[in-house]
Amino acid sequence: GIAKGAVSDHFALAQAAISFAAATHLGDTLPGYMPPRQGTVLLNMPLFHVAGKVAMLLHSFVRGRRVVIMRSWNVVEAMRLIERE
Repeated sequence: GIAKGAVSDHFALAQAAISFAAATHLGDTLPGYMPPRQGTVLLNMPLFHVAGKVAMLLHSFVRGRRVVIMRSWNVVEAMRLIERE
């Protein structure tokens, strides 16, 4: 069949990441504001999906969080990474 997908560009992705950060942290997204480092997020979602790319990865860049990316889901590996990080 025909692949499903949505075409997006750099501006749309950047705007989505900033909007997501603004919606979840109102007040501290003013121009020039650098948020404090906010820990680590375990990214176990595919980066080709909007949830993995925007909500997890790009939002973490905006918020200054460290991202640990799992290649595929493995509960034992996830527990090891959580323990280590």
